[in-house]
Amino acid sequence: MELLDPAECSAANAVPAKKLAVLKAALRLFLEQGFGATSMDAIAREAGVSKATLYAHVKSKEELFAAITATCAEQLESLAHELALLSTMSGNDESLPKTRERVEAIKSSIIAARAEL
Repeated sequence: MELLDPAECSAANAVPAKKLAVLKAALRLFLEQGFGATSMDAIAREAGVSKATLYAHVKSKEELFAAITATCAEQLESLAHELALLSTMSGNDESLPKTRERVEAIKSSIIAARAEL
């Protein structure tokens, strides 16, 4: 499961392809290098877009981070809802552990990204 995956999150699905590339690149770099050490130049390079394209989609690194966390939070909320629905079903549902794993992966990524600020 990948964060900001349009197949996993309706918010990511509604984002234009280039902006989604920027969000994914920023997320990767924030997690690898930390928020402070990641430059907008590096994000543009990683996303394969020009700086003009980058700034057409977001005004600042802080706005990028806010968009990432909002999208990840929506993805987590969706998975939590799925988990709640599954918990009302039979205890033999094999998808429940997978859903819990997905929720934990997203939560850990959000916490790690916020800790870097």
